[in-house]
Amino acid sequence: MLQFPDSKFVEEHPAVPIDPSAAFVSYAREDLEFVMRLAKDLKEKGAKVWMDKLDIRPGQRWEFEVESALNGCSRMLVIVSPASVTSKNVLAEAAYAIDEGKEVIPVLIQECKIPFRLRPFQYADFSSDYAAGLDELLATLTTSVDGTEGAASESVQPETERKHADAARLELHNETLTKEIQQQTDPSSQLKSEPHRISKKKLFVGFALFCVGITAVSVTAARQYMAEAGAEVGMVLCFAAVVSVAWAIVPWLRSRLRSRKQRSGLL
Repeated sequence: MLQFPDSKFVEEHPAVPIDPSAAFVSYAREDLEFVMRLAKDLKEKGAKVWMDKLDIRPGQRWEFEVESALNGCSRMLVIVSPASVTSKNVLAEAAYAIDEGKEVIPVLIQECKIPFRLRPFQYADFSSDYAAGLDELLATLTTSVDGTEGAASESVQPETERKHADAARLELHNETLTKEIQQQTDPSSQLKSEPHRISKKKLFVGFALFCVGITAVSVTAARQYMAEAGAEVGMVLCFAAVVSVAWAIVPWLRSRLRSRKQRSGLL
């Protein structure tokens, strides 16, 4: 079990401050060559990682620095390989990180049976494509643990979407306004847009002609009945003819008057 050194050693060899957002790299010694390459690539691209071979200075107590980093880092990269899954130190460090609620990121570098406690976590796959695995891991490590950087990048996308939506609404409004202006200035478009008014006029004219015809027939019949049956029947028929004409013409006159008032702004 790791133990802290005495206070005299701590005063003589102060530890390098641990960045809480850094990721502690847990690995087996058999994978040292790969882990050194990975840690250097991550550091060069701005990711914060802590690796014993790169971050422990000469003269510092090895076990003290490892335990300090293990406690101080909020993340852990667990290198998963046939060698690491049988390493007691790697399994102990991973179990400690899980129990402490740290963010655990398995990094698969060779196909093997993943330990039971690491199976719930999505891993970064370096087993077939190093470059793709590095990009995937960088995307995770360059986002802060509380997601602030991720939230900032996500807020940019809705802002861009809102700008596109506003531009689309403005374009649609301009198109609608242009069509309305064209309809107001083009007489042919006005006629096309108001076919119901033309059809109503035709209907009124046809109906009026029909009523006039009925009136003419009624008057002719009335004259004949007046000559044959008497004046009373003829008067009734004449009255019926006048009523039919009035019934046809009065609504039409009222509609015409109403339309004129609407155009003049009285209604």
